[in-house]
Amino acid sequence: MKWTMAIVLLSMFGMLTAAAPTATGNAPSTGKGLYLANCNRCHGEDGNKRRWGAKDLRVSQLTDDAILHQIATGKGIMPAFERKLDPEQRALVMRYVKTLRVR
Repeated sequence: MKWTMAIVLLSMFGMLTAAAPTATGNAPSTGKGLYLANCNRCHGEDGNKRRWGAKDLRVSQLTDDAILHQIATGKGIMPAFERKLDPEQRALVMRYVKTLRVR
C-alpha cells in the first residue's frame, strides 16, 4: 500500500512539473515582442515616444550593424542588452526596429 501511494504521489508531481511553464516559455520570441518587452518604455510602441531623450526610431538612418551595436552596447542612458538578449534576439529587434521607419 505504501508503494502504491508513493507511485501515485510521484506521478502527480511529475505531471505538475511537466505542465509548469518554463522561464523561457513566457519570454517573447519575435522582434516585436522583444521590442515591446525591452524598448517600448522609452521608445514607445511606434518608436516615437522619445522618453528620457530616446531617439525617434521612425526617422533613424542607422545601418543594420550600427543598430545591432547600439542594442548590444547601449548609448547614453540606454542600457546595454548584450547580456540580456542573445545575438539572434538582437537581430530580431533590429529587423523590427527597421519596420518602424517612416517611408
